[in-house]
Amino acid sequence: MKKRLIGLETEYAIRYSAEGINRPDNRTIYNNIIKHLSNFTKTAEGTSILKWKQVFTENGSAICYESLPHHLESGLLEAATPECDSPLTLLLYQKAIDTLLQKVLIKLNETNKNTFPHSTVSLIKNCKDAFENIYGAQENYSVPIANGIYLFFYRVFLIIYLPLLSFYILFIFFISFLILFIQSVFMFLFYFLYLLFNSITYSKAIFKTKKHFNNTYSSYDLFLNLDHQSFFYYFEKISGNILTFTEIILSLPMIIPYVFVLKHLTFKQYKKILLPFFITRILITGSGSISREGNFYLSEKGIYTKRISRTTNFPSERCIFDSGNLMKLAYLSIISALKFEFHYVKQLFKQEQRLQIGMSDSTMSQEAELLKVGTTYIILDMIDNNYLKRAPIIKNPLKFLSLINQYPHFKTYKVKIKNYRKLNLPKKMTAIEIQKWYLNQAKSYLKEKVILNPEMQMIIKLWEEILYKIEHDPKSLFGRIDWITKKILMNDFLMREKQIHPNSNDPLDIHFVTKEDYKKFYTSLKIIDIKYHDLYNGYFQELEKAGLTKSFFTENEIEKAITSPPDSMEGFAKIRSSIIKKMHHSFDNIKISWDYIKLGHGSTSKIIRLEDYKKKHT
Repeated sequence: MKKRLIGLETEYAIRYSAEGINRPDNRTIYNNIIKHLSNFTKTAEGTSILKWKQVFTENGSAICYESLPHHLESGLLEAATPECDSPLTLLLYQKAIDTLLQKVLIKLNETNKNTFPHSTVSLIKNCKDAFENIYGAQENYSVPIANGIYLFFYRVFLIIYLPLLSFYILFIFFISFLILFIQSVFMFLFYFLYLLFNSITYSKAIFKTKKHFNNTYSSYDLFLNLDHQSFFYYFEKISGNILTFTEIILSLPMIIPYVFVLKHLTFKQYKKILLPFFITRILITGSGSISREGNFYLSEKGIYTKRISRTTNFPSERCIFDSGNLMKLAYLSIISALKFEFHYVKQLFKQEQRLQIGMSDSTMSQEAELLKVGTTYIILDMIDNNYLKRAPIIKNPLKFLSLINQYPHFKTYKVKIKNYRKLNLPKKMTAIEIQKWYLNQAKSYLKEKVILNPEMQMIIKLWEEILYKIEHDPKSLFGRIDWITKKILMNDFLMREKQIHPNSNDPLDIHFVTKEDYKKFYTSLKIIDIKYHDLYNGYFQELEKAGLTKSFFTENEIEKAITSPPDSMEGFAKIRSSIIKKMHHSFDNIKISWDYIKLGHGSTSKIIRLEDYKKKHT
């Protein structure tokens, strides 16, 4: 099979609990996490101007702080795996990242016990918090962005578009600078008035109580006082909102044409064939979620997915096929070109690009994670080899997604297949039947392969087993499929609360548990929902310790993966790892990127592309 590069980007919510002390913001917690990374792996500073405090680890992966300008204090930790060329390898390195972060959390909390004995820092590997904020995972697969005439027109568009974009970015920079200048003037003015008002109020209070200033008191205390810090907190939040939404609105005239071209010219065949697959894939890869209305959903991301492809640059837009990576690449191309660095421009024109999947739940189960990337990997190979040229075309795909995502509609709801005659299919099919169609196509494809691939055969066998059990014996998938495991845990909690012990063989469909029970006990169930994904002391970890989950790797294999790159000549993970290990004492002079290293600072800095480095050293 063709060796394609694949990777996962996972966002972890930062959780902090303590008694009697003020909560530090997430940036501060992230900094402490990064400091403790050096206890377990070598790191080097990243070059990204779009990622705050990005670091690369010695196995080739990257960690950064992901936030928006108007939510700087409540961002997320984002970790990206090194480039891998097989599903099992990718699963290993995702598990290595999770394990590394678990080690850091243990070390960090042990250190904090001396100063803050009742505080706990943890990371939540899920997609939705208690306030309905959405984040989570993204999948990346290297495929041709287009072929033939579509590729030609896409590149012609880029030739015309990039010069216009460069002038427009300069215009937006000028407007942003003007806004920042005006905000700064107002900040000094408002803060002076704020200090003056508080000084007068404080002086009056002293006079009335006949108290005098302490000898150590000075006006500097006003800057450190917690009440006065709130001024900067709110000013930063307001100004961040103004700047963010101004830039988004101003950039729309240039973004809309680009996303229109990306939607209609790029990855056309892949999107057409993969759409029904991704919609129904939530049966296997959904992490489960509870709503205030008492609904249980298979997929967290599926609840908020409202687009098939991205149509704007709004951060809240959730889609199945994302193009945010290409939008960022176009932006970086302009920024780097202004500094006479053209590696991003060359990368943008390459035929091989990342197909980015936005509707991807953060899975805890290794079996679910393997099937998430493994089944997709096989189907992409079938498309590339012209084996799979057609797939079921479903009517109202987003409506179908919304319906089957709500338990238990996936069992019975049937969607109309537009091209059922051409594919010799029933006129209507359930989600399970659609998944089985893709499974059968994959089985036939692998039978025709001259060289057997044990990894792909294992994925097919697991795929078939899981689909059969979802349909006929879902309770047996406890500890194996996340949404099923989570629903059984919630139902078990509700039965204990109601003090009912039914003789039921199906803990998913216990008829004593109603929608009203889910609404009534929402707060407690939401704790189970989130605690299931906790990397520090979560419920899934307890299941692992009890031997109720399956692992594909030994502890030694995971430990090795924390400090060693994937054993593949594809991609640049090996080179990146080698550089970090050799030069980790010279971090002041070196910065790492996914495809180049930067030596030195300012005008004397030098860019070395990893592709050129690879050619010289192999």
